[in-house]
Amino acid sequence: MNTEKCQSCRLRNVDVVDPQDNPDFPYLLCRGCHERLLGRCLRPLEYFNVKALHGETYLLHEDFYDDDGTSEQPEYPVFDDHRLAFPKLREDTNDLEHLVDHSIVSFLLKDKIIELLRNVPKDQLLGSLDRRLKDNQNNAYRIFEVVAMVLGPFASQWVRTTVVDGFSHDEEDETISTYSKMLALCLPDGEGYDFCVEVLNTVSTSKKLNGEVHNLIYFQDERALDWVEANIHRMGTLYSSWGLVAAASKLSWERVVRWLDRGRPISLVALDGLYACSVTGDTSGAAPWFRQNPVRLLRPATIEEMNCVLREYLEKDNVPRTRNQIEFVTLNWDRILKTEQ
Repeated sequence: MNTEKCQSCRLRNVDVVDPQDNPDFPYLLCRGCHERLLGRCLRPLEYFNVKALHGETYLLHEDFYDDDGTSEQPEYPVFDDHRLAFPKLREDTNDLEHLVDHSIVSFLLKDKIIELLRNVPKDQLLGSLDRRLKDNQNNAYRIFEVVAMVLGPFASQWVRTTVVDGFSHDEEDETISTYSKMLALCLPDGEGYDFCVEVLNTVSTSKKLNGEVHNLIYFQDERALDWVEANIHRMGTLYSSWGLVAAASKLSWERVVRWLDRGRPISLVALDGLYACSVTGDTSGAAPWFRQNPVRLLRPATIEEMNCVLREYLEKDNVPRTRNQIEFVTLNWDRILKTEQ
């Protein structure tokens, strides 16, 4: 007889071992909780308990439950029980596991959780995160986000051991996206940037490179502009992520002029970079990193001079995409230069 407790209700014994979302870390549930999991009918506390262990999976997806564990697409009625309410975030920094549970369950890593976790002993937090990662690799993205936002340089050696030393450059589906923010915030003196570029240099297809290049944003390293110049030829279809990288990497007006003079495709990166510099905290639909970290064009010329350069470029590349971007830029220099107060 299995005496292990259900991961969801934590009251009844395990009846079902279900590997469908993660064969390496199956659901261990009583029969009732398993039926509710399959029917997207978990009660809020049941949802919290199982998601704190399994993280974001298909059956626990945010399309099926809202941020307080209420079922959004139940296959049959959910019977409310006040004893099974979603756990409130307690501001008790002595209860480390409670705080880490909330960090994993939340759709977004909330500022309040980050603030509370910063008040717990760093070594204890890192120990908890390391254990959870070893138990279930599916939680890697959120665990690495907590390491980046809460522990920073304190976790530098752990990051080297856990990520850098074990990264497989041979696996086509391996991605730097899970690690990039952590590499930027935990490793010193451009070390994380160097590793990220090393990985990007081994990417074999333009499609994957388009999907991975945005990771350079987090480093805000001016060297990325030279890397963009040297690698733009690897692209077939150009994605706007290259312009985002340029804007985040201390893009200057001198660099924009140089890229416009060189023509496509690097000139399009220059225009995309100017566009990205216009993002502010209240720009609807913009990339979250840019809303949280607005950037500006560095070392600009006068607006009249910059408009003149853009008009000259438009004479050589007068297509709708270019016309629309240049029109937007010339009307939004205050936002691009961040002169609005």
